[in-house]
Amino acid sequence: MKQEIMKRWVDRLRSGQVKQGRNSLRRGNGARCCLGVLCDIAVEDGVVEWKYDDEDTAWEVGAGNNYAVLPEEVVEWAGMASDGCIAMPSGGASLVSLNDGGMSFAEIADRIEKDWELL
Repeated sequence: MKQEIMKRWVDRLRSGQVKQGRNSLRRGNGARCCLGVLCDIAVEDGVVEWKYDDEDTAWEVGAGNNYAVLPEEVVEWAGMASDGCIAMPSGGASLVSLNDGGMSFAEIADRIEKDWELL
């Protein structure tokens, strides 16, 4: 993973300014999963755009209209392995599993730093 992007991501996760959500990258109530926070940064950098899906309260992002997995455009931009649920480099649970299983953004940020700084 690109270190500059990782730093921006973990800083945002630790900021306390983003409401944590589950089962979707972004919800109509403003909540994000940890991967949705990364998508926000990608949107800011012009990599992808969010669009609202009227049929659900979820937002979609990227060319594949993803609402629950990280779009390939974001994976490539961030320099990650090609896995929409993002397996941790050290193995074990994916970021989706950690987020949806109840791990806090701060705890997820710690795991991201630990795993990707080893590379």
